[in-house]
Amino acid sequence: MPPAEVAEKQLILTAEAHTIVGLRSDSLAVARLDSSSQTQSVRLVFRQFVNSSPSELELLQSARKPVDILLRTTDGNLQPRKANVAVYHWNALHLLHFDSWIRVEDWSRVPANKRAEVQTWQRLGQFLISW
Repeated sequence: MPPAEVAEKQLILTAEAHTIVGLRSDSLAVARLDSSSQTQSVRLVFRQFVNSSPSELELLQSARKPVDILLRTTDGNLQPRKANVAVYHWNALHLLHFDSWIRVEDWSRVPANKRAEVQTWQRLGQFLISW
């Protein structure tokens, strides 16, 4: 949504944890909030996308830092920046409970040992019924 549509507006949420993502063409902001409090302001702090090596992504994945992984793997549309970082990207989306954003364009580029896991994440993000 454009910022003007949400600035200074109230958002009513169910009593559970929520994650809000702000996305720009060159940066990402993630805010996690617990809606158990009555009123809470959300401030999105955008961080620039950065390049990373596979070994650094492995470390971030082991440390369960999905936001840091997204900063290194996403493009401006919350899609994998490159094929070689796609599984890290989809895992980060899964850890943030954004399974519905997992979109695989070419299954042949997904390593065979990860296909079942990525397919499971995709299924978790599907709606239970369609209208």
